[in-house]
Amino acid sequence: MQSLRVRQIVWLIVAAGLLVGGGMLQPSLDRLGGEHDLYIASAGQVDMATIRLLPGGLRALAFNYVWMRSQQQHQAGRHYDARQLASLACQLMPSFPGVWAFHAWNMAWNISVTTHTNEERWHWVHQGLTLLRDEAIPHNRKALLLYKELGWIFFFKMGQSLDDMHVYYKRRWASEMQHLLGAPGFGTTAEVIAAFRPIAEAPLDKTTTRQGEWDIQPDQHDKLREDPAVMAYAELLADHDVHIDASLLAAYNRLSLDSSVASVRTAPPKLSLREDRDLSELINDPKHAVARGKMLAFVRAQILWNHYKMDPQWMLDLMERYNAPFDWRIVWPHGLYWITYGIHISEAKGLDDITTINTERIAMFCLRMLIWGGRLVYLDNPDDPDAPWLQYLSDFRYVMATQDEYVRSVEDLIAVAGRQNDPRAFQDNIFRNGHMSFLKDVIPMLYVGYRRSEAQKLYDWMRDTYKPAGPEWVVADVEEFVIFELNQPGKLTPDVARSQVNAAVMAALTHLATERRTAFRESYGYALNTVYRTYQQRAQKRIQLARFELIVAERVRELLIRPQIVGVDLSLAERSRLYNEIENVLPGLQAAIYDSIARNLRAECERYGYDFDRAFPRPSSLNQPAQKGR
Repeated sequence: MQSLRVRQIVWLIVAAGLLVGGGMLQPSLDRLGGEHDLYIASAGQVDMATIRLLPGGLRALAFNYVWMRSQQQHQAGRHYDARQLASLACQLMPSFPGVWAFHAWNMAWNISVTTHTNEERWHWVHQGLTLLRDEAIPHNRKALLLYKELGWIFFFKMGQSLDDMHVYYKRRWASEMQHLLGAPGFGTTAEVIAAFRPIAEAPLDKTTTRQGEWDIQPDQHDKLREDPAVMAYAELLADHDVHIDASLLAAYNRLSLDSSVASVRTAPPKLSLREDRDLSELINDPKHAVARGKMLAFVRAQILWNHYKMDPQWMLDLMERYNAPFDWRIVWPHGLYWITYGIHISEAKGLDDITTINTERIAMFCLRMLIWGGRLVYLDNPDDPDAPWLQYLSDFRYVMATQDEYVRSVEDLIAVAGRQNDPRAFQDNIFRNGHMSFLKDVIPMLYVGYRRSEAQKLYDWMRDTYKPAGPEWVVADVEEFVIFELNQPGKLTPDVARSQVNAAVMAALTHLATERRTAFRESYGYALNTVYRTYQQRAQKRIQLARFELIVAERVRELLIRPQIVGVDLSLAERSRLYNEIENVLPGLQAAIYDSIARNLRAECERYGYDFDRAFPRPSSLNQPAQKGR
């Protein structure tokens, strides 16, 4: 009896020792689990956890069989069956990034091009995108391959023109981001970054095991409601069945008069019902502006993290790192986000440690694309809300961001090679050709936009730093360089001519509206004489541009009706000046555009207390009297 008691005591001591030892080892086990992406299955992952219990040999056999069947179904054109089998293959080998990457690539690049409608194509591209973002990366957070594949879908599949339905992809993505984030402001880079900051600072638990568990994290929701102003405003909205979730975004997008959403509408909100009028007043009540801003920032941050798997703080860090006013409705910033975020997570590097070499130059390509298309003109499409009307305009704000990134990347290369004391190190760097090509493209762009001093500065920098040879580098004045480049064989293509003429005309009209007459004459003369007439004389008739008067008329119409959507901020007084002054430049232009601008401008004048008929008088050549409401 006594020996039994002794054995029991010994076993209790051993058990206690094992418990203590296990407790001491638990932190190390947790750390190793995190390093190797091991986790405890949640309710929605029970099936995958069960599959993982299969012995390795059986799993390998099952994987091979399922994989071969998936490829057979794909070759037979049964893509949905193939997708189910491929998903099962991924679940059998969830810790093998290559399996996920192949499946996503197959859907986004191979299966998509076998379909024929916009919706079908987008379905498969989106399937590949979400597979990587929502399933592959959460199971392999340190697999850089998966982040690169996701970034490449955004940058190339959706961002470039190789796929003949790329415009539709851009529209669908822009629509999603417009409804989530709205349009960025038209201000300076610093103002755009400051406007995004509240989203990055909103309450958010970024524990990865919780990501996607809720659309809105309940504890963070309660934390937000501790603010008395937020609580009071939330209770008022609740009476209209609007809460601190996606319903707030829906109401805000439909009824708000803030420029981030109002600027994309083609018609004012419909307020035929009393309920809509009451909610509109509440959504636009300036008394609740601060609380409303906090609530919108919170909902946006929650949806970014839980649905789109994006870290709002990293988005802000990117904007600050590149000093760039990213419009997240455009696909290229997302390509940049995922490739840099992947390096940050997989290699534990901060943004200051991530160079263009690490990212296989995708960062540079994204920034360069944003120079030519970083300012998005977005208009709602009532017939198809998921496919808005888009126009991409060049954005000068990305020029120096890209130039600085080139210089930073070259300096990193020089440091890695230990050539800091070599005077020819910068001149001979491997980015030389790409960097010079970039500068030769943007210098004329800056010149056309009447940013002559910036163009001259970059031209001088390139001559002094790279010391290129050739007659175009002998001249000291940037204007001579620009004209020399345009006169080179094959340089003045239809796209180049069109963009140069449009940019110069837009700059000229803006100068005219703001009473900078010398700048107007120079920009207008460059558009008409240096580019337009030169191109028209050389081009075959089938690729000639429209009549110059029509080009000017279209740009005037854009500036008069909605200057913000083409990246220009003109007051009603400045637009009135443009309307009245342009008749002295092109007689008859007022009559050509009056009917198409009168209705919108009359409504805007009434809204702000302007006399429309005085500010925008009806041309005398139009015999019929103006109709009310036109």
